[in-house]
Amino acid sequence: MDKKLLVFGDSHARVFEFMKTKINDINITSFDISESTAIGCLNKKSVSGFFKKFNDFVSKSNDLNTYDNILIMLGEIDCGFLIKVMSEKRKTSIEEQLKISTDNLFEFIEKHVCKYFPPEKIIICGSILSVIKDGVVWSDNIRKRNKSTQKEKTDLTIKFNNILKDFSENKNMNYIDITDDTIGENGLINDKWLDVDEYEHHLPSNKIWRLWYNKIINLYLNKQ
Repeated sequence: MDKKLLVFGDSHARVFEFMKTKINDINITSFDISESTAIGCLNKKSVSGFFKKFNDFVSKSNDLNTYDNILIMLGEIDCGFLIKVMSEKRKTSIEEQLKISTDNLFEFIEKHVCKYFPPEKIIICGSILSVIKDGVVWSDNIRKRNKSTQKEKTDLTIKFNNILKDFSENKNMNYIDITDDTIGENGLINDKWLDVDEYEHHLPSNKIWRLWYNKIINLYLNKQ
C-alpha cells in the first residue's frame, strides 16, 4: 500500500506529523495549525489563520490530484471551551452554539474542500474526548472560563462527533474518530491515554498515533 494523505487540522493534528516517522506506506503532508476551530474555519482573519493557510496551499499547489485523501481535524477547542463560553456570552443554548460550530465546519468543507477534492476523498475526524480532569486549576489559561465538568465536555464532544459522522455518511465522505478506543468504563477518557502533565490537553502522539493509523488503514482496506 502506497498512499498520499493531506492533513489540515488544529494542534491535535500534530499526531500525523509524528505518525510520519513511524510508517512508510502513507506519504503524509500535514498542517497542524494551533488555535484553529470549527466555528472559525471560515474566518479569513481568524487568529489561527486556518482558512488562509488552507486556501494558500490548495490554490498554489499543482499536484492536489496526486493525494488519495484530505483529512480535516477541527473541533476540540469548540467542544472543550468555545461552545460553552459562547453560549453564555450570547445567551443561547449549548445546542444552538453547537449547531453554529458544526454548520461552519460543514460549510467550509462543502464550499472550499469540495472545490478541490471529491467527497469520497475527504476524511473528517472527530474530536478527541475531554482530557482535563475536574479539580485541575488553570492559572492563566483561557480555558478556565469554561466551568463545565469533564463529563459534560465529554458528552458534548460525543454529540459533536455524532453530528460529524452523520454529515459524512449523508455526503458520501469518510469519518473516523478514536472515541471507542479511548473511552473508559466511567464514560471518561481512560487514564492510560493521558499525558503525565495534568494540564496538557493534547494526547501524547506516541500513545495514540497507531489508533489513528489503524482507522485510516481500515478506510483504505474497505475501499479495495
